[in-house]
Amino acid sequence: IAWALYRLPYTDNPILLSQTEGTIEILSSYTALNEKEGFVIAPFEVNSQKPVVLIHPNQISEGWEEIEKCTFQQNFSLFELTFDRSLYLEQEDPFVYKQAFYHFIKALREEQFHKLVLSRRSIMPTPSNFSPLKAFKKACQRYPHLMVYQCYTPKTGMWMGSSPEIILSGKETQWHTVSLAGTMPINNRKLPHIWSHKNSMEQRYVSDYLRSILQSIGTITKEEGPYPA
Repeated sequence: IAWALYRLPYTDNPILLSQTEGTIEILSSYTALNEKEGFVIAPFEVNSQKPVVLIHPNQISEGWEEIEKCTFQQNFSLFELTFDRSLYLEQEDPFVYKQAFYHFIKALREEQFHKLVLSRRSIMPTPSNFSPLKAFKKACQRYPHLMVYQCYTPKTGMWMGSSPEIILSGKETQWHTVSLAGTMPINNRKLPHIWSHKNSMEQRYVSDYLRSILQSIGTITKEEGPYPA
C-alpha cells in the first residue's frame, strides 16, 4: 500500500493519506499533474529514471487514533515498521564529493554564480529496533514550526523529511510564496532577529530570483519582509 504521513506546521494532528485501490500514478512531467489530486513525490529534474509519483488519496485519516484504526483495517501497521540494517550500510566515495566541491568553489571564486548548494549523503548506523514511526514522532516534537512528512511507494521506497518552505498556497487570484533562505539557530525556542551578512545575502538572492520570475510572466506582486520564520 502506498501512503503518506505528514504533520503541517503549528498543528498537533498528523494526517495519513493512503491509496487502497489501484496503483500509484507515474508521470513524466510536472504539467501532467494538472487537474489531479493527491500526495506528490518528485525530483528536482524529471527523467525516465526519476519520474513524478502521485499517491491517490483513496483514504484519509487524521489523528493517531484514527490512523491506528485505519492501518489495522488495511492490514499494515506504521506502529510496527522496522528496518533491516544490513540493507543500508553502503558507503559513499569521498573522492566524488571532493571533486564536486572543487568545481563549486571554483565557480564561486570566478563569480560565475553568487550562491551554490552542494549536498551529500551521510550514512549513519541505526539501532536494531529503529522505527520510522518513532523517528517521525520525534521530528514532530523537535520541529513544531515545520512540515514533517514520511511517505512510501513501491517505486520510491520510504522517505522522511521536514521543511519550513511553502512553494505556493492560495486560491482564485490570490497566491502566496516565500523566499526562504539562510539558516540561524533558535535560542530558547525563540526566532533570531539579528541577521548576519551571509544570511541576509542568501535571502536576497532567492528574493531577487523569485521576483524576476514572477515579473517575467506579468504577475502583480506585493512583498513583505524580510522576517525570521
